[in-house]
Amino acid sequence: MKENLFVAAIFTNAALRYVCKDIVAHVKRSRIQAKLDTTLKTAVPTRWNSVLIMLQSVLNNAADLKKLADEFSDKKLQRSLLDINLGALEADCGRSTTI
Repeated sequence: MKENLFVAAIFTNAALRYVCKDIVAHVKRSRIQAKLDTTLKTAVPTRWNSVLIMLQSVLNNAADLKKLADEFSDKKLQRSLLDINLGALEADCGRSTTI
């Protein structure tokens, strides 16, 4: 039973990283990036902790991203933001705050 929970946790974390990476790439390619107070950070395989920094940047900008997705009627960003479990994202980032 514990093995199944462990595999489920790994799958959830991988899916979360994939969705966040997709959000960051989409926002950087669009005009939404210029509207954010802070920039989203991209995960780079050769940089230590870059995945954590990327997850934290998405978490810090989650509320603004939701507003801007609605403002620009960006369906792809809206769908991607719905795929994020903020509780899991906060746990991965080592936080217990809510947005």
